[in-house]
Formats: sequence, structure tokens, C-alpha cells
Amino acid sequence: MITPEELNEWKKDVNLADKTHPNSFANGPFLRSLFKVSQNIDTTGQFLGRLSGTAHEINISLSGLKKVIEDSNNVSGYLAKKVFWLNVVLAIATIIGAIATVVMAIPVIVELFGK
Repeated sequence: MITPEELNEWKKDVNLADKTHPNSFANGPFLRSLFKVSQNIDTTGQFLGRLSGTAHEINISLSGLKKVIEDSNNVSGYLAKKVFWLNVVLAIATIIGAIATVVMAIPVIVELFGK
């Protein structure tokens, strides 16, 4: 595999050959292709650098989202416990109200039907 350093050296050789020997092999399609490959590698490296930065930003955003969801889950659990106990209290109050209604209704029923 050709390293970027080797391609940079070939670029220098191509530029030197252009100046010193305009009709040499360095002006041929092989070295021109290597020169273009090295330019593409540079462009790809820059793209990957930007992509890495973007991936890092996305990772930071996802970490923040995870924290918000965890906080929301904790608050939701707290509220769920409060609503549960509120339902228990309301159920007890309903039972007490039903018992009080029966107790208060017994004398009225006895009076109406006891005659």
C-alpha cells in the first residue's frame, strides 16, 4: 500500500521532472495518475476529518439527549409514585363515603319500611 508520504515525494518528483525534463517519463500518465490519487487522498482525508468532527458533535448531542431522557424518567417515576398514593387515598375516601352513606341511610330505610 502506498503511504501519503510516498505520494507527496512523488508529487515533488513530478514537479521537479516537469521543470528539468519536460519530455521525461515523469510527465507520463502513470505519474500523473499517482499525482491525482494523492490529491484525492488529501481530499478524502479532509472529508474524514470533517466527518469525524460531525460524529463527535452527534455523540455529544446523543449524550445530552440520554441525560434528558434519564432525568425525565426519574421525574416520571417520582410522579407515578405520587399518583399511585393519591389513588390509594381516593379509594379509601370513597370506601369511607360509601360506609357513611349506608350508616346514614339505615335509619331512614328502617323508618320508611318499618311502619
